[in-house]
Amino acid sequence: MMGIIGLVIVFVMVFGGYMLHGGHLDVIITALPTEMMVIFGGAMGAMIIGNSVETMKGLGPNMKKVFAGPK
Repeated sequence: MMGIIGLVIVFVMVFGGYMLHGGHLDVIITALPTEMMVIFGGAMGAMIIGNSVETMKGLGPNMKKVFAGPK
């Protein structure tokens, strides 16, 4: 549940900030594939820079637990 809430917050902040600065959402929708590449690429790059190799190796198997929620 927290993973989904986090994703919603990211999208609201990124696109909401864009719109607050005068951007038009139709431009984003037109450029959606490359826009998502920029957002997710930046997030992945920051994650790689900020974490050790051991942490990155444990990310894949544990990502399922983030979206599954508590038992």
